[in-house]
Amino acid sequence: MLSLPSLFQAGALVLSFAASLSQGASTDVVGTWSTGSGAVLTGTAFGNPVNNTFDYPPVAGYSYSFTEDGWYEEASFTWTSNATDHHCIQANIIWQHGTYKVNANGTITTDSTMFAGDGRVQVQNACAAQSSAIYYYQENNLFATWAVSTWRGKTMLRLGSYDGSLLPRMYKISDTPRDYMFDSLYLSNHTDSSTTRRR
Repeated sequence: MLSLPSLFQAGALVLSFAASLSQGASTDVVGTWSTGSGAVLTGTAFGNPVNNTFDYPPVAGYSYSFTEDGWYEEASFTWTSNATDHHCIQANIIWQHGTYKVNANGTITTDSTMFAGDGRVQVQNACAAQSSAIYYYQENNLFATWAVSTWRGKTMLRLGSYDGSLLPRMYKISDTPRDYMFDSLYLSNHTDSSTTRRR
């Protein structure tokens, strides 16, 4: 648990970021976006990372929320099949938040480094030795391309990964970002039992 001095330092760090973040944000992406039927959403409906509980959506999907002043939140629920045993499907829940920036070269970068102790990934697999496990998770992303357009009467956000592949279409669910709490640290940073990836 963070001590009071650490909390004050973290709060000061968050405030110091605020002014610079707004310069790199874009009103085009502000709001809440979700794939498919919108079953996967950021915010409190996805779960509570503080006590490591998540509400599994009925279908897989991705969701992002972006604020006008440079914060973002990410939630995803995915399935991984097992070619050897079709009963051994692995489910993955990912939640993290941080800052984002629309760069001068047209890319978008998301950075969860300052909230590295907050992100969670829950892995469930009935065939594994440990059927359910939760780890700390932190991943920074580079989206090489992005575009907001109208598709089948809906406002759509299409993100292109660092390798050029397109992510699934996300549709605007709300102009207001649905977030758990963008600018807060829940837990101290951890290096044990963590999953950290950078792109």
